Amino acid sequence: IRGSTINKQAEIVEAAEFTKSDIIILSETKLASDEQVKLNGWNWWGGNSLNKGDYKINRGGVGILARDHLLIQEIPDIESQFSNIDTKWVQVNTKKSLLVIAAIYWPPYNNKMNDKQEIEKLQSIVLKMHSEGKSVLLLGDFNAHFAKHYRHLNRVNPRGELILDWCNQDGINILNDLGQSKAQWTWQRNQLHSIIDYGLVKAGPDKLNCSFKVDRNKLIDINSDHNWIEIRVNLKPMVLKRTAQKRLKWSISQKSNWEGYRTELERLFNEHNICPQTVSDSLNKDGLDHTLETVQTLMLNAAKNKNWYQNVSTQKVRQKE
Repeated sequence: IRGSTINKQAEIVEAAEFTKSDIIILSETKLASDEQVKLNGWNWWGGNSLNKGDYKINRGGVGILARDHLLIQEIPDIESQFSNIDTKWVQVNTKKSLLVIAAIYWPPYNNKMNDKQEIEKLQSIVLKMHSEGKSVLLLGDFNAHFAKHYRHLNRVNPRGELILDWCNQDGINILNDLGQSKAQWTWQRNQLHSIIDYGLVKAGPDKLNCSFKVDRNKLIDINSDHNWIEIRVNLKPMVLKRTAQKRLKWSISQKSNWEGYRTELERLFNEHNICPQTVSDSLNKDGLDHTLETVQTLMLNAAKNKNWYQNVSTQKVRQKE
């Protein structure tokens, strides 16, 4: 995002609606430790700038936005394991399996020893989740360069080679290599361009069918020098139960038993001592509103007892593509 996410909330929501996105990964959010993103219809999980490790300036931070009907929960106690990476991890409950999504921001300084230690932590976490039958999707700004994406070796950094070795070793797919967006620039400023944002996936038992698209033409503008990246995954997330409020509904036809309704209404009126004299007395006591309200209630109850006026509600758990 580059720049406070708080100031770009309108652009983020507009982009989400335009692309029909259900989950948004934000990298380099630059939020203060006590700042939260609050958007109607969305849940937020943020890992704000911690200024830890060797990169002691007001650096990145990450965040995950998800539509509030999705069944998603945060996975705690992972980001604290990293010395130099900002991360946030959530689990998406799907119809058949579990998908873990991690937002990543890895600052651009390069220390091969530190990078190796961080990759070992990532490797351990991802393999453990995979052994539990989960698919894992890592998304964000890695500030890494892979040799295969560049013609000139001076654009390669040790972190890129370490990540590439890890992917080859553990069977992790690099989504940037898919389809028409293969090796397309994810960052550009004036005449400079680079590939530093990646999608890495370790598929679980249910293979993921992912598409990866880089918006190189800046059709989606969130005022950033990073391009918007769109990933589509063939999953059906579970969604929260939506229970409509109970409402009363009339169901009357010409064949309705009006005589039975009249008999029931008379019974209720007698039971509650509603008669012409009662109404007349209420006029003298300024109680007409109360009496009329009672009459209305009794009329509805009589109709309800004849199955003319029923409670209607829907209680379904929907599956969303």
